[in-house]
Amino acid sequence: MDINSLTQPLQFKIVYLDVVTSTNTLAREWLQAGEANEGLVILANEQTQGRGQLNSVWESNSGKNLLCTVFLSPAFLPITQQTYLNMAICLAMFDTVNTFAPGTSIKWPNDIYINQKKVAGLLLENTIQGNNIKNSIAGIGLNVNQSEFGMKTATSLLNETRQMFVVDEILQLLLKCINQRYGMIKLKQLDVINKEYHQNLLGLNQERTFKTQTEEFTGTIKGVDIHGQLLVKRGDTINTYRVKEISML
Repeated sequence: MDINSLTQPLQFKIVYLDVVTSTNTLAREWLQAGEANEGLVILANEQTQGRGQLNSVWESNSGKNLLCTVFLSPAFLPITQQTYLNMAICLAMFDTVNTFAPGTSIKWPNDIYINQKKVAGLLLENTIQGNNIKNSIAGIGLNVNQSEFGMKTATSLLNETRQMFVVDEILQLLLKCINQRYGMIKLKQLDVINKEYHQNLLGLNQERTFKTQTEEFTGTIKGVDIHGQLLVKRGDTINTYRVKEISML
């Protein structure tokens, strides 16, 4: 593969829809029907069954927020490095939010927070072929102009900056940031991606309270490993946790 193909930006095609069950669900259906190519972006005003990580619910008022799925074909990336794809998309989301709001950070594994409150989330679903990732659908929810939430830990760009935004302009910025970060993955700048993800990781090297299915305890986040697992130090031991095995209180 030549250098030009590696650095060529994604050519995005945006499909605007009003109400869908879930942009990721629709993207998966289009993929199975052979109607999805790299760069396809499905944008919806409203999701009736919006999902977060492991089928958690994504709360969003109609027309207020950015709800989209971006279709990617990272066949150049082996499955042993799929964590870096998650990191790259998280950094693109971070870049977008951080443009407007100081105090932005990444909460493991793939949420964006402003001052300890969640403003955006990623649901990344990969299709594997052999030892490589064949396709990825990156579902992104970013709270833009919504002011009230059922969860006290949720926020929006509006709430944090006291100004309204044009959702489509936020989308264009996000896609630009995805292009930049995806290009870094293509160029195998994995160490840079890993470094910047950790530089902006919420709670890194800080003592925090955690909860598992069986206990609450105090520990220190030491990072995220190659498998995407959270590293938490308890005493002299560093333990690893997969998604949903642990939560930070």
